[in-house]
Amino acid sequence: MKPTRLAFTLAAFCLMVAGRAAEPSPSITLEGTLAVGEFYGPPNYGENPSGDRIEHSLFLQLPATPTTQLGNSDALVKLGPDA
Repeated sequence: MKPTRLAFTLAAFCLMVAGRAAEPSPSITLEGTLAVGEFYGPPNYGENPSGDRIEHSLFLQLPATPTTQLGNSDALVKLGPDA
């Protein structure tokens, strides 16, 4: 394959891939309480609790599952079954 043809083919492929990757995801809003949790940290993240550090992390405590909160929202359907 000639270098010019190869360069053109790669450029066309990159344009097609970039066009698909640029599609925005639908926005959703979840309501909950921001809480601080204690979790095992390094070096073994809970495999050896006596030697692991304790880390504090923020997480969103939901009052209901996302499917319940967004039951009549089209945004959840657009995100697919893994949402």
